[in-house]
Amino acid sequence: MAEPKKYVRGTARMHKFEAGGYVINFTVNIEDLKEFEKDGGWVNLSMAPRKEVDNYGNTHSMYLNTFVPDKSKGGKKPNAPSAVPVPDGLGGKDEEDDLPFMISIPILLGLFAQWIVI
Repeated sequence: MAEPKKYVRGTARMHKFEAGGYVINFTVNIEDLKEFEKDGGWVNLSMAPRKEVDNYGNTHSMYLNTFVPDKSKGGKKPNAPSAVPVPDGLGGKDEEDDLPFMISIPILLGLFAQWIVI
């Protein structure tokens, strides 16, 4: 059975920009992280979205990343995902506004064609 996650006390809030995109701001107390410190002063943390925003507006939680590579496989890193998932409402593949972007490609190509001198 997998060991339970060790959550890190702090705050983590996602901020969406009006112009698009987002940033996740997080705050932790350095003293709280010292118990998780590895050789050389490193702490491996993971951040994941919460199921619900808490009373303080936190949208994400942080926990200790306890991943240890399997030495029998040569210590290779696991395959990275091909793309980072985009939160809903931030321009993911399922957005309704995909069609206008597709229509704008021929228009842009037409504008660039005007600059080409043969």
